[in-house]
Amino acid sequence: MQKPKLSTLELVFVLVAASTLFIITFYEMSTAGILPGNDPAVHLGKSATIVINQRVSYSAVPWYPPLFHTVVAILQMFAGTLDVLASAFILKLLISTFYVLILLSTYLLCRKLFGTGVAVASAVFTILAIPLIEMIFWGGYANFMGLAYIAFIFYIISKDLHDIK
Repeated sequence: MQKPKLSTLELVFVLVAASTLFIITFYEMSTAGILPGNDPAVHLGKSATIVINQRVSYSAVPWYPPLFHTVVAILQMFAGTLDVLASAFILKLLISTFYVLILLSTYLLCRKLFGTGVAVASAVFTILAIPLIEMIFWGGYANFMGLAYIAFIFYIISKDLHDIK
């Protein structure tokens, strides 16, 4: 069975859609001060604790799995700072990237299962899903990470893996 090729027009659409969504998400997060809502300070505090203690603590009852905080802590270590403004910038970049991953994984899944037309519609609807921006404001960053992974896992499951040994 021949694999469908990605046309140039489709590639341009995906790049424009991903860039647009990244810019919109980053802009929305930047309009409410350093970071929107109260939860970003909690997330940055948990990631700073991981950086300072150099380990993930399981002593307290976690209200989020530690993967998101660990990723933020790793990025803070690469940046070499725990400064609030730098950490807020890192967090904005990370969340915008997760939002784009939701778009890309949804696009790939719909393209695989239903064709290019449905995939384009899903990408447009993902960009127009402004209520998801509300999830950013109350700190649902780990939820964004989960949504991106869930769609990506469904794409992997639906892929033909007969040539992998």
